Amino acid sequence: MKLNTTFPEVFANDGWGKSFAHYVPKFIEYAKNKTAIADWQREDREQFLASENCVSSLKQGNFTHEQRQLIVEAWTDSFTEPLYEIVTSDSYNSQLCKKLFDEIINITTQNGGKNMWAAAIRFIAAFQPKNLSTVVTAKNMWELYHILRPFGMPEFKGGTDLDFSHHIQKYINEQYPNEDIFLRSTYTWRFYEKVEEWKKSNGMELIEDSVKLLRSKKNLILQGAPGTGKTYNTASIIVEMDGQYMPDMSREDIMAIYNQKIKDGLVQFTTFHQSMDYEDFIEGIKPTMDKITKQITYEVEPGIFKSICENARKDRNKKYYIIIDEINRGNLAKIFGDLITLLETDKREGDGIVNTIYATLPYSKEPFSVPDNLYIIGTMNTTDRSVGSIDYALRRRFSFITVKSNESLIKMQNHEVAEKAILRFNKVKAHIENYPSGDIDLDDLMIGHSYFMASDLKELDMKWKYEVLPLLDEYYKDGLISKKFEV
Repeated sequence: MKLNTTFPEVFANDGWGKSFAHYVPKFIEYAKNKTAIADWQREDREQFLASENCVSSLKQGNFTHEQRQLIVEAWTDSFTEPLYEIVTSDSYNSQLCKKLFDEIINITTQNGGKNMWAAAIRFIAAFQPKNLSTVVTAKNMWELYHILRPFGMPEFKGGTDLDFSHHIQKYINEQYPNEDIFLRSTYTWRFYEKVEEWKKSNGMELIEDSVKLLRSKKNLILQGAPGTGKTYNTASIIVEMDGQYMPDMSREDIMAIYNQKIKDGLVQFTTFHQSMDYEDFIEGIKPTMDKITKQITYEVEPGIFKSICENARKDRNKKYYIIIDEINRGNLAKIFGDLITLLETDKREGDGIVNTIYATLPYSKEPFSVPDNLYIIGTMNTTDRSVGSIDYALRRRFSFITVKSNESLIKMQNHEVAEKAILRFNKVKAHIENYPSGDIDLDDLMIGHSYFMASDLKELDMKWKYEVLPLLDEYYKDGLISKKFEV
């Protein structure tokens, strides 16, 4: 894939581009002349210190009024010389940038102020359009990095956030060596925004919302009727967690990335059932036969959940996932036991978490916690009356997203198949709407779009006769709809 063929309209001479090209050369000139910021033209000074300035917008993460005043007061003593070195050098100096970054942080936090890392990076980036990107938050940089990797961006070997910014910008400079320096510096954020726009326009709200919730809550359950794509979407969510879901990416591309994560041990899949218990999921005493003596001994063995927690704890720089299909079919109290509390975001083990809770496991007697780089994705059939619903103790620790039947996907099929499928889909939908049981919403009951998708009319008819109609009969027998569906 080539960047310019994916979004050829990324370069733009809009208001932001004009502002960037107008003010940044002024900032550089002030630095070359060693002019204190207090002596800058007022308009230029206000632009440099603004929350939404010509480099990037930091509505919530910019320096406070007090911090900006400290910067102005310390400018001559702390910033004049390093900025002069930066703007008079054509190359990127990692050590100098790190030293300047530390000085900015030290000055702005001396009176108990918060660390404004992104604002400090933007401060330095304003003087280096050739060497640093206009993407200044670590989160956005990592998302952009994973987006650009399939396009040939080299692997980032490590370093500071400023080194990371330089790594990204260096790649863009190599891709567009003949473009204006100011356009190149703003390209990364423009490309990032184009990808976000593409995701919205292609109906990726479910994936995007799931990723946002999973990042913040760590635990997510996709709930919905049969055939809505709950399990199907888990792979897309995991791929997008690293920002890798891209335009023109096929299902095969998504599954290739997902399956590689499985091979690397980053993803584990399990299905809950009524006979599963704590010994299967966490740890238990299991019989082992000696191959030589044929003697049977009993040893403590970790279950799938404990195993992936241990792997995630050893490899903090990667995201680990456990997918629990049909999570509501298991006896959750029996499976999780006293570890339910450990699932909470602020009770996990990780850098900066002060409320980590450890539990002593009953068999191994080891202290146990859940690492914060482990993500749990469950799926739940909302029409299954044969099992109980998720209890409140576990529900509080998960976010829930309802996966709805998507009519637009049915319409995207072969015209002949789509025409007949939509008629049947609407007939089923109207029946469920007209004859509800009274205690389940349409979105939790409407048969999923996968039942109405086929390669030809013969396959569609087979699905209708042997999958859709029997399922509707079960709905009626279970009291989910009040009247039997008639063909």
